[in-house]
Amino acid sequence: MLRRETRGEDIMSERKVRQLTRREAIGLVGGAGVSLITAARLGGPVAAWQGGSARKLSFPKGAVVRTLLKDLQPETLVNGATLFHEHFSIDLPPITPRPANAPPPTPNLTKDLNLMIDEAKAAIKDGVACIVDGGHPDMGTDLEFLKQLTTRSGLPIVASGGVYMQRRRTATVRMVRLVRCRTRR
Repeated sequence: MLRRETRGEDIMSERKVRQLTRREAIGLVGGAGVSLITAARLGGPVAAWQGGSARKLSFPKGAVVRTLLKDLQPETLVNGATLFHEHFSIDLPPITPRPANAPPPTPNLTKDLNLMIDEAKAAIKDGVACIVDGGHPDMGTDLEFLKQLTTRSGLPIVASGGVYMQRRRTATVRMVRLVRCRTRR
């Protein structure tokens, strides 16, 4: 049974199950039809989305994709998808403290290197050419773990940077932002 952590109430009891009205159903079907017609008329973009090539991609001279292990020429990645905002390594603490009587937390699967290697290899088989890991150091992202993962799986990984959320910023980062804001006036 689904329960809210904060109040222990049944979520399902707060939602009323309802059926679509005839008008809503017709609207959904009509919207789907418009989408199909639009897709048929925009054959080029749809073909590109489906893996076909509407036109040859070109990149500026000297462009690189900076992965954890080495810089790659963008042309080496055009035959597969680049997935942005994935998390092969993340270890965020819970937003609210766990109650004393709560069951133990489930294991963090992103700490299992062999499992993540299997996932990366499966992604390659499914046509993925590169992953952009959306984690940051303040989210518990482990760059050494990601380096082992990319080395052992063969899947290029780009690491992102920055700070996850304002509440996770360190005092130093908050002070630097404050000083920058005041000096821009």
